[in-house]
Amino acid sequence: MEPTEIAAFGEGAPPRVAEELLRESEERYRAVVTQTGESIYLIDAQTKRVLESNPAFQRLLGYTAEELKTLTLYDFVAHPRVDTDFHMSQVLKQKHHVHGERKQRRKDGTLVDVEVTANLITYSGRKVICVVARDISERKEAERALRESEKKLRTLVESSLTGIYMDQEGRLTFANQKFAEIYGYSRDELEGLDMWKIVHPEDRALTNEFRSKRLLGEDAPADYEVRGLKKTGEIVWVLKRNARIEYDGQPVILGNVIDITQRKEMEAALKESERKLRSFSSSLMTAQEMESRRLSVELHDELGQALLALKLQVRAIERKLREDQKTLKKDCEHTLSYIDQTVENVRRIAQDLNPSILEDLGLTAALRWLVEEFLEYHEVESSVEISEIDHLFPREKEIIVYRIIQEAFTNISKHARASRVLLAIKKCDGMVTFHVEDNGSGFDVGQVPAKGVSKRGLGLAAMDQRIRMLGGIPALWSRRGVGTSISFSVSVSAEGSP
Repeated sequence: MEPTEIAAFGEGAPPRVAEELLRESEERYRAVVTQTGESIYLIDAQTKRVLESNPAFQRLLGYTAEELKTLTLYDFVAHPRVDTDFHMSQVLKQKHHVHGERKQRRKDGTLVDVEVTANLITYSGRKVICVVARDISERKEAERALRESEKKLRTLVESSLTGIYMDQEGRLTFANQKFAEIYGYSRDELEGLDMWKIVHPEDRALTNEFRSKRLLGEDAPADYEVRGLKKTGEIVWVLKRNARIEYDGQPVILGNVIDITQRKEMEAALKESERKLRSFSSSLMTAQEMESRRLSVELHDELGQALLALKLQVRAIERKLREDQKTLKKDCEHTLSYIDQTVENVRRIAQDLNPSILEDLGLTAALRWLVEEFLEYHEVESSVEISEIDHLFPREKEIIVYRIIQEAFTNISKHARASRVLLAIKKCDGMVTFHVEDNGSGFDVGQVPAKGVSKRGLGLAAMDQRIRMLGGIPALWSRRGVGTSISFSVSVSAEGSP
């Protein structure tokens, strides 16, 4: 705009030029007011009647321009005697814009949230209030939804059965009621508390390692168990489930805590019970081994000598028979044969009860003899690979190994109906691995524990116990119609010859 055109608004401007400039100015402002998305209307400061309104305001309330001119401010404000009078008095008193929020009523009776800015101006020689209104219904609805969501979240957090907390820079910035109950603090006491005060000293290094890795975005266990300290100093076992989140532009730890003290106490009690049970079982098996040795000696010495004496007597009787007493001679021969068979059975039983071959020839030879005895009475294919393992175990452990393999072949003999068996014993890196396998009838491993000892016998239970006495863990596999295998490994690094 040229300076002369500006001067035309002042004194001395030619009337025709001033009128033209004024008309153009009014058209520009009318175009702006008409096309803007903001709702604009003018209110008479005295009568509160609507003087002018733009299309945006008309669309907002659902009235035409003419209908609005018949209304006062009180007709479309939800709470006229509160909102309207207050804002009007503020505008008139302060004589500058007043900003606020209120509800306005549409023509159809529904309410709309608006944000208004009101200014006192002079229009056609009278005081007029110019109001600019913005529809904030979506924002208010979002705020209401957010408040409702926060209320639900707060309810969930506070009624949670797990402790929930936030750890920012090593201090508690939030803790719910359950967390406070677990550690015995009030929530006020927990706010800003140093996290390490509620972590057991022996578990702080582990906790700090996981915490640091998590904050750096590195892999760290999501769940882990540590000991905590209550306000009283009492130890509490907790299961922590932590995650890294962003809060106020900083990485923080959001954690869940579950009190597992009772579970840990039950586990400790169960372990102690198992320890006592294993100790009892070990003592029982030791006593059983001693009794077996005693019975073996009695069978070998007393019954063996008695059978030998009986054999000598029958042979003496046989020599005294005449040549014509052939029938009696034959009966004596049958009796002597039966005595020999009985002596052999007694020897075998005594050997089973007390494998003296262990002392005589060593564990390796004893296991080979065990397999040969099995194959002598069972027509099956075999694959045997036994490494030299003499002097790797103390005497009592050699007996336990022998009994485990003996029990495995006894089970095959009684139940498997196998046509092929395998025994592999190998040494490697301070460990001896034992593996027995057959292609017999097999069974459902999952049903074995449910059957109880009375139905499944003592075989598997005894093998399991003996393997654990050696410090090994049994690996049992079986499938119906396919076969069965059992494996275990025993460390020899800390063991020497007896």
